[in-house]
Amino acid sequence: MHIKDNRAFQFPDALIPAIKSTNVFALEINPEIVSDALIGTFLNSDYKNAYKEVLSKEEYKKLKERFYEINEVDLDSFPLQHPFMIESMLTKEIDRPNDRRTFLDAFLYSIAYNYDKEITGLEELTDQFPNIEDITDDELRDGVLYLIENDQEEQDKTLEEMTSLYYQGDLKLIQNYIQKYDTNDPVMLSRNNKMVKSMDSIMNTKSLFSAVGAAHLPGDNGVINLLRKKGFTVTQVPATFEKDNSTFELIPKVEKWILHEDRTLGYSLKMPTKGSEIPMGKGKNMITSIDLLSGSEFSYFAFDTSQATYPEGYKIVDELIKNQLLKEHVTLISRKTFKNKGFDVTQVIAKTEGKNNRMQIYYNGRYLYVFNVDGEAKEIESTYVDAFFDSVEVFEPELPAVNWKVHTDKLGAFSIEVPGDTKDISQTTPSPDDPSVEYDLKIFTVLDTEKSIFNLFRYNDQPNGYYLQDESLFKQEFDNYFNQKGTIIGEPTEETIDGNKIINYEVLLSDKYHTRGTIIFRGNRVYLLLSQSLKPGVEVSKDYRYLKSFTLEPFENPTFPETLKIDNSYEISFPSEIVRDSVSEYDNDSEFVFTEILSGLDPTSGGAYLLQKTKLKEFAKSVSKQQYIDDYSEQLMEWGDTLIDSKNVIINNQPAKQLTIFNEITLVRQSLLVLQHNDNLFTLLCYLGEGEIDRSQKFFNTFKILKTKEKFDIAASKTKDIFKDLKSKDSITFSRAAGTFDYYVFDKADNKILLDNLDTNFLDKGEYFGVKYRILDELSTLDMSISAKKIVEFYNKESDNDLKISALSTLGAFTQPASQQLFMELIQTNPPTRTSDSSFDVFEYIPDSAQFLINEENKLISLLDNELYRDKLVRLYSNYILNDSIYSHEIPSFKKKLKEHFIEDSKRYADTLKRKIYPYINYTLVDNYVNIIKAESSKDPISTETLLTLATGQEPKNWVQTTALITAINLNIDIPEKVLIDKLHRLYSRFEVMEALIATDQSKLIPIEYLESTSYCQLGLYNAVGYEYDTYPDKVTYLGDVTVKSTLYHVYNYIMEEEPNEKYLGYSIATKADISNLETSEAIATWEIQKEDWKTQVVESINELNVVKD
Repeated sequence: MHIKDNRAFQFPDALIPAIKSTNVFALEINPEIVSDALIGTFLNSDYKNAYKEVLSKEEYKKLKERFYEINEVDLDSFPLQHPFMIESMLTKEIDRPNDRRTFLDAFLYSIAYNYDKEITGLEELTDQFPNIEDITDDELRDGVLYLIENDQEEQDKTLEEMTSLYYQGDLKLIQNYIQKYDTNDPVMLSRNNKMVKSMDSIMNTKSLFSAVGAAHLPGDNGVINLLRKKGFTVTQVPATFEKDNSTFELIPKVEKWILHEDRTLGYSLKMPTKGSEIPMGKGKNMITSIDLLSGSEFSYFAFDTSQATYPEGYKIVDELIKNQLLKEHVTLISRKTFKNKGFDVTQVIAKTEGKNNRMQIYYNGRYLYVFNVDGEAKEIESTYVDAFFDSVEVFEPELPAVNWKVHTDKLGAFSIEVPGDTKDISQTTPSPDDPSVEYDLKIFTVLDTEKSIFNLFRYNDQPNGYYLQDESLFKQEFDNYFNQKGTIIGEPTEETIDGNKIINYEVLLSDKYHTRGTIIFRGNRVYLLLSQSLKPGVEVSKDYRYLKSFTLEPFENPTFPETLKIDNSYEISFPSEIVRDSVSEYDNDSEFVFTEILSGLDPTSGGAYLLQKTKLKEFAKSVSKQQYIDDYSEQLMEWGDTLIDSKNVIINNQPAKQLTIFNEITLVRQSLLVLQHNDNLFTLLCYLGEGEIDRSQKFFNTFKILKTKEKFDIAASKTKDIFKDLKSKDSITFSRAAGTFDYYVFDKADNKILLDNLDTNFLDKGEYFGVKYRILDELSTLDMSISAKKIVEFYNKESDNDLKISALSTLGAFTQPASQQLFMELIQTNPPTRTSDSSFDVFEYIPDSAQFLINEENKLISLLDNELYRDKLVRLYSNYILNDSIYSHEIPSFKKKLKEHFIEDSKRYADTLKRKIYPYINYTLVDNYVNIIKAESSKDPISTETLLTLATGQEPKNWVQTTALITAINLNIDIPEKVLIDKLHRLYSRFEVMEALIATDQSKLIPIEYLESTSYCQLGLYNAVGYEYDTYPDKVTYLGDVTVKSTLYHVYNYIMEEEPNEKYLGYSIATKADISNLETSEAIATWEIQKEDWKTQVVESINELNVVKD
């Protein structure tokens, strides 16, 4: 019955007369209701994909692959998830050249329709399509597996067998086929009985022509035998085939068609059926009717375009047609424009796969009407389809009278006066930054018909797990939106009401519709009000009733209905569905194993509620539980945070800390509760807006400790256990224990264990900064005099030079005089070896460096001659004595001795080969020499020769060479012309040298070409790249100029050392240097590879930058 194969349409001569002679025509299901009923069911987007539940992962994967193979659409992203809809799309319909336009049963229905027969069905829709709730999981699973496990070729073969049998007209063969596949099941028997019962009921009073599927006819329980059992005489009529009964012209019975009318949009038309609404998005629907008579699909939609914004020059009819033609396999056949009842109408006929499309578009500059038919080529221009288009009436919309009323949204916590009934077009939309995150946008519109103003209000909270921390990002988003849709008039104004920030916009949408918009930030919620005039040139008053009436209402009281048990030991409740946001695992150097975050949004306010559960490692330790909580609470403070309140509280008989924090940068308020129980650290966080802080206490009160007994003591010593694991030969156990040095709190009771293990050989022996280094660090922190002797012993017998240096540094960190004495003895008599790859920070941890230098001046003077220590001692002097207001005049003998080495060390540094020979000769040493000369402003011969020696260096990017030259300039030292010219020539040093020459009234020494526009802007780009990238270009080359909006720009390319073959594009507004106020020119480094047409490239970049600035 449900086939289009031409062989099935070879009717005997008696068929049409039989239909004409009867009162009633019946199919299995009433054809006049079936299409609308199925569309309404199948196209319902509320269904969830049931196959995810009933299929295994492997089976569902096969289903997705089959669905994509047939439809080229991902099943998970397909919006219609009704199981019958999915099943219907798992078989690819093969269109044969001689196939008919509609199914066999629909064709028979069309004959009866033409002869005005009473149409009915022998059974209900649910007999063939049961309610999805009545289908078991096993039935669903078996049905879909049958479809995906039988390939298309097998299904086509089965269809061909059945069609061939039908064409032969032999019921015995059909009966044998049925028994072969065992389809004579209880459902079939039940349906047969119901159809016979319906036939009997009808034939009691009327004559009947009924058409049912051939499989229902044969057999003891088939329809024929069941009718005989009821007393009917059933006789097969001999068939003759002298006439062609397979074709006839379908006559439109427009008087039977369904009237579709919307007087507020100004249209009416007739369709063969009632049709069903198909969502198009943004609150708009398409009405679709699948007509069984013609086999065509009729559809239409209409809306007021003034409620949307389009780019300048946008032609809505052309764009609509263009989008239609962009679809795959669509070809334009014809397009024409004509008048119909005073309207300009555009008709387009296009060809698609297996069908043609005929579309008529009405548009009067505001209202858009689109009427559409999809069908076979000969059908879409038939009398039947013409009747559909001829039924269209378009007239002046009848707008309802304005009835102002108060709209109160309790969930949104606001009220507003609106000029009529609101339309809900709420939707979810993916975040542009992360499509996996969805925003739930509550959107409502209302039209002021009296003033022709389209109004919209929208609000949304940040998605679960997020909180609004930077209002400027949202302002930028709205700026971009309004700039894309039109032009912002003037600067948006800002105000604050009840602590909530408000931004007011005035906009010309599509550059002709005056619009006012208001954004309100309230905690985690953003509101948008919009009022757009629908008449070009007419302004929306700033005192417009709709905008002025918006009022923020108090939030509804929060409830916490979602309760969760954690490890069967704890319990907490959230205000909405609980989301497990993330699980973070930690490395060995953390006291934490993992952190799990649970979150829920308060739907009444948008407030974000989170529970952060952190698992502690077995070695976690603090002085006490309260101290641990206090220390952790301090770590929660971030940049810009101000602690509003902090108090120790008791939760479930456990110490806890409650904090209230306000961030002055993000304006975010947080209420936190921190507690530690067993090996768990809990942080309850509430991100709340103005006036919401008190709500956090209700959330905190939902937290319960179900099992109070603790097996883990945060204050107990774990040192022995740590060193037990450190001695393990298992690398995982060892690594976990070694990581404890980054978080474990050793105390003085642990000092002996630490000392005893200095002689232990651990798995990381020979590795830099291994366990022994960490032991030495901990000993220096504990600062116990008893440790000094052991460390000296360790130092004297240790062969690892880096460990010796670390031991010496540890000894130097001790505060006791005796320990300091031992340190100095080792420094003088038994120094470690210094190599180019060792840090040699022997003075790094001296407790009071300034006092140390003063107390040990005489000994340290003798050490200055020792190249092992010179750079380290110079750094100590520069950092702690040189610029100190108290100590700067101390140890003059030390400074005098130090200067004796300036010249020789500077020469060694200037000679890059010698620099490699002497480990102590390094940038820091000579930089400190320059700082000492600068601090004492000395022009003595030693200082002069030192500065000029360093300034003469030829390294292209060496800052100490530049600072030496600048210092010499500032001290009015005579500088060889060659040195000055060389440093001015280099882009790396030019700007700073120019600054120094100008500051000392020597600007005449600056070559004039460096002040000219192209050179000066070249320098600006060089420095811009360096500031941004922290590495300066190897080369900047001038390309030429472009002019944009009367502004001249110099254009350059630049090459970076690590990418010598890549040329990046940069530019700057043409600017000459002003020696009265020298500043680097503003330049843009695009980081775009230079194209052949670099002029077009840079103009596009300038225009994009200007849009962002605007």
